[in-house]
Amino acid sequence: MEIEEEKLIRYIEQAFQSVAYPGDENIVDNPEHCPECIELYEFLKGKHWKDIINMLSINPLLLIKYYDKFPLLTQKAKLFYLPLYLISVIKIVNILRLTDNSLYFIEDLSRVMVDFIVYCLSDVNCLNYNILNRSQKRSILIFLDYIQQQLTEEDPLKKDIIKIKKYLK
Repeated sequence: MEIEEEKLIRYIEQAFQSVAYPGDENIVDNPEHCPECIELYEFLKGKHWKDIINMLSINPLLLIKYYDKFPLLTQKAKLFYLPLYLISVIKIVNILRLTDNSLYFIEDLSRVMVDFIVYCLSDVNCLNYNILNRSQKRSILIFLDYIQQQLTEEDPLKKDIIKIKKYLK
């Protein structure tokens, strides 16, 4: 079954709509820790994930600069901003499908983002599954199904996705 991007995005948005903003003091543990923490903190401070998603409509590559910084977020901020990260992957994969395949940087970028979010989802130290409710877990499972559809049969990432799905069920 082909998963439609817009339906998946709406499902993710609904699953995380009740998660409260973590507060400026709970975005990163120590905003002064490193330049990356400062930059991420300044980018996210005071912003709802839905506002940033609206910004992605104008510039789908906006989150690229901050994508690998997800582990720097506190657990509360990870829960709050997870839909932003998931939806940005969907949008980048969709751009790849809709554009000329000669845009290798988009393909490479898409793969890096997919690899990274799967890595974060598979690392219990990165994201504590115990803070996710059933609907949020289900939205992640559907997201992972969507990612699996984008991969070839022999892609080693499929094994990681299967492990995550077993853990989330």
